[in-house]
Amino acid sequence: MKVKIDIEAPRVKGICFHPSRPWVLYSTHTGMVVIYDYDINVELQSYQVSDVPVRCVAFHSTQPLFACGTDDYQVIVYNWQRKVKLFTLEGHIDFIRSIEFHSTYPLLITSSDDSTSRIWNWQSRCCVCILEDHTYFVMSSSFNPNQPLVATACLDECVRLFSIENLLKGSMSKDVDSSFFSLESNSSLLSESEEHPEGANCVAWDSSGNRLISCGEDSSIKVYKIINDELQVTSTINAHTGPATCVRFHPATGNIISCSEDFSIREFDGNTYREIGTYEISGSRFWCVAAHPKDALIAAGHDSGVTILKTNKERTPFDVQGTSVAWIQESEIHVVDVISKNQEKPSTVQNGVTSISWNNARNMALVSYDNEKNPYYQCIDLSMTNPITKGEGLSAVWFSRSSFVCLSTSRDKLCYGEPGSSTLSRFQVPHALRLFAAPAQRVYLVTKTNIYLYDITRQKEIRNIQFNDCKVIMINDDKTKICARNSTSILYSNADLTDPSVFNESSKVKSCCFDGDAILFTTRTHLKYIVSGYSGVVCSLPRVLYIIKAKEEIAWFVTRDGVVFKREIELGELKLKLALINSKSDGGHAARRIVAEQPPIGFAIMEFAANNNRYDIAASLARDPKTKFEMALKAGDFDTAVLAADEIKDKSIYKTLAENALNCGKISLAEKMFTKANDTENLAFLYLLAGNSASLQKLTKQTNNPEYMIWCNDNESIDKLLIGINPNLEQIVSQKMPEIELPEIKQRSEDWPLTRPTFIPFSVEKDTQLDEGETEWPMSDEDDNQKSDNNEEDDSEGWDVDINVENIPAPSPSQFVAPPRGEDIKQEMSKNSTTIGDFAASGDFGEALVLAKTQLNAKNFEPLKNLFIESFVRSNLSIQNEFGHLSVPLSMKFRNLSLPVLTDSVSQFDEMMKNSIFIEFNKGHFKECFGICQTLIRRVIVTSVQTKEEEQKILDCLHIATKYAIGCLLELTRKSETDPTRNLELAVYFTHVGLARSHERLTLQSAVRMAMKYHNYLTAKSLISRLLDLEPNEKIAGQARASLEQANKVGTNALNINYNERNPFFIDVIGKTPIYRGKPSISCPLCGCQTDSKNAGQLCPICEICEFGGQPTGLKILRTIKQ
Repeated sequence: MKVKIDIEAPRVKGICFHPSRPWVLYSTHTGMVVIYDYDINVELQSYQVSDVPVRCVAFHSTQPLFACGTDDYQVIVYNWQRKVKLFTLEGHIDFIRSIEFHSTYPLLITSSDDSTSRIWNWQSRCCVCILEDHTYFVMSSSFNPNQPLVATACLDECVRLFSIENLLKGSMSKDVDSSFFSLESNSSLLSESEEHPEGANCVAWDSSGNRLISCGEDSSIKVYKIINDELQVTSTINAHTGPATCVRFHPATGNIISCSEDFSIREFDGNTYREIGTYEISGSRFWCVAAHPKDALIAAGHDSGVTILKTNKERTPFDVQGTSVAWIQESEIHVVDVISKNQEKPSTVQNGVTSISWNNARNMALVSYDNEKNPYYQCIDLSMTNPITKGEGLSAVWFSRSSFVCLSTSRDKLCYGEPGSSTLSRFQVPHALRLFAAPAQRVYLVTKTNIYLYDITRQKEIRNIQFNDCKVIMINDDKTKICARNSTSILYSNADLTDPSVFNESSKVKSCCFDGDAILFTTRTHLKYIVSGYSGVVCSLPRVLYIIKAKEEIAWFVTRDGVVFKREIELGELKLKLALINSKSDGGHAARRIVAEQPPIGFAIMEFAANNNRYDIAASLARDPKTKFEMALKAGDFDTAVLAADEIKDKSIYKTLAENALNCGKISLAEKMFTKANDTENLAFLYLLAGNSASLQKLTKQTNNPEYMIWCNDNESIDKLLIGINPNLEQIVSQKMPEIELPEIKQRSEDWPLTRPTFIPFSVEKDTQLDEGETEWPMSDEDDNQKSDNNEEDDSEGWDVDINVENIPAPSPSQFVAPPRGEDIKQEMSKNSTTIGDFAASGDFGEALVLAKTQLNAKNFEPLKNLFIESFVRSNLSIQNEFGHLSVPLSMKFRNLSLPVLTDSVSQFDEMMKNSIFIEFNKGHFKECFGICQTLIRRVIVTSVQTKEEEQKILDCLHIATKYAIGCLLELTRKSETDPTRNLELAVYFTHVGLARSHERLTLQSAVRMAMKYHNYLTAKSLISRLLDLEPNEKIAGQARASLEQANKVGTNALNINYNERNPFFIDVIGKTPIYRGKPSISCPLCGCQTDSKNAGQLCPICEICEFGGQPTGLKILRTIKQ
């Protein structure tokens, strides 16, 4: 059993799954009823039903209803769709213990401490039957799914069987409470069995209705069959050590699920009744359990809340070999070639298969059963020519045509050989979780933190990379690349684990596979892709699907039920992104062809094209006129810009377009746009520059502007205007000022190309139009000779190679032009810089601070002062000469661009980690260790790297330094605390920071000591278990076991601390409290530490530079070419 989700709540007494939605309904001891979506981990609805405990709840199978029973004797029915209370059923006179809807009839059955079970018609809202043959509390009652039978469990030691055939055949709307003198009976007692000496707690039917199961206070579980209307015990299960409180048959697996006050849930095989799984929560008693009707899920209510467990993998086991796919469906192996559609005959396997490895060459499959008690594998020949062979081991896979490899049951050895061999070769490996086949007789070994590549024949490790909790590894068709996934990220690399990259996904990743150079992966609701580090959405999914294979816009999926089907997918966006990335090599022809044929729709792809400087593509994809206009201007596509401007019809847009057209020498377009913008001033000045006096005169007459009159030498109009102002003004002007005439300016009718657009417009280039019969090049020698004959200057035959030196005029001194001043190397480096470190090293501190504010939301710039100065000094060479010291910038070439030389390297960060942080931490100098971590975090800001590998290593060092800084901050805070509760909390939080294995042991030792000191034995018990898992030395292990024995004896906590080890959490670096999964939080843009969202705007206590909140773009230390 594996935990899917933990939900914190007061003591949970009743629980139920919704039959079709991913919901769980539970009731608490405080009178609350909650509907919780366990797929997205969100509470959907909550109802304060009563002030007393609510002990039972039930969903209706088809209607939007749920019912609950309370300790104030009421049965209440709600409509969850409308979120309203519908009605209350009253009749019980004591606590209500169980409730259940009938699957077919409008009936509801309840059991109560008033020694009765009642059957209600929820449509007529009346009680139609009372089962009164009990002598003590009735703890449970249940309808048979296929027969008119009801089973009850009572604390009078009996399990009873009733027939309600008369009720189902007769009237189900007659209120028995109003028919006191009626002699009719709707039920009859068929059988009773006294099998639980201390009382029966629960009964449940299997899905067929042929078997009944019960549990009781005597810790036993009984299985019954109905023979001649009599209950007969066929098996007894004695596994629990405390009272068994609830039991269920699981409809999906057929197994038996039970829970008990001994803090455990147990799973038993439905045929052999052998125990196959156990889950325990120390100190928390289990009260109720529910089995999902379709999926391999169970939900259990206990003292601390709700735990949802997976009894089997939700993902259907499958394997892909070339075009063949093998998968498990309904306990059968199915094999199909997805291209030719040829199918193999299905072969039967046992329940509980966790992995399958398909050998296409030999038509054989390896299936593994990794159960907790006895893991084993089977080799099955689908052609039935060889018998099924079985062996002990986990995660068996084929690594060659005839040989396989598996993990030993201890998970620390690889065992390999041929199927059916009596002995297998073995060699030691790290403790592993699972295996996957690799090319060239190799395997991928997955541990909790790494992926190892092993050569089986040489028994040697080839390489390993860090990747936590890998679930699946898929190989492309060429067997040159792999993609691996865990719950939140995807790793892709070469097949030999070189050149790895990790893509993090916000949603939970369900599956992944290759499609050419791209990776397709599914989440709960979407099919997405990754190409060259960029991602996007292909389509939405109606339910959880697992992608098996994809080829040429066709993808094959498998459902959780094991159904394989294919579906056409639209990959236009993916192809366009790939074409845009490769547009530098092909000039963007592929991208333009894709957009012309079938343009994808969406702002994301348009933004991607713009970010890749393909503004022509972005303009063609834009739907918003303003966006189209901006992109067209950047691309130099004035035709598209004019269409967008006409659609917007804004004077400012016309003016902007006119200015851009004028910059490109397009006079006629600028004139049209200034006219549409009604900008007479710029239009008149344009006429003046172009020498278009006729248009200027026409505009002058329209506007009657004196300035325009002067520009066009219109003396007559000027005289009229002046005389109108002052009749004597003409005489005054003629006496004081001579006549001035502006020189005539030649009119330029054609456009002049002042600048050229950087990018080719997206519109199709038009061929040059030639006159009929005219060709651009001579078609033959005769044409060439004919043109030569018509040339009057061609006086002689042959090559004219003489150079007439005398005709070359000598340059005059007045023609000399001085060379322009060269650009300063610091300015050049600053112009080429794209990172904070490069700007600081080239001396441009202002731009570096602006970038720090943009990328990191920097608030406190004081710590950056010394970093910037140090970076600048270290990037300059000081030379002493007779005049003093000369500072010479040290530059380097990066893609033919000059950039400053930075002295910090990856090795220096690694050295700071190992020789400073780790050493001070081992000594317990937490203040000094915090200071070194803070220095390392800050130095990352002024670091620049040239490769993604270096960037990843620097960011890994930053991540580790942040963890140690948070740990040191917690410990320094703890030492200043006087409150014992707070002191213990901080010590426990310190163990969850995520330090190295040896350092985590130190934190756990300290936390155990504190927990034992303050008598928190339950807390100490969980801490000791974690400490022993880390394999300390024998002395520490002995002390831990002694403390564990003492903690088990006492089993209580003296202090109530804010700590739940089952629910993952981050540390709030401001409040020093846990932020549990699902609660809103914000992170520091630099170090990544977390805090509560209400602390937005506060300074990060780790780096003391950035503030929480805002919308920073994120730190960039990888050098790129400035666009």
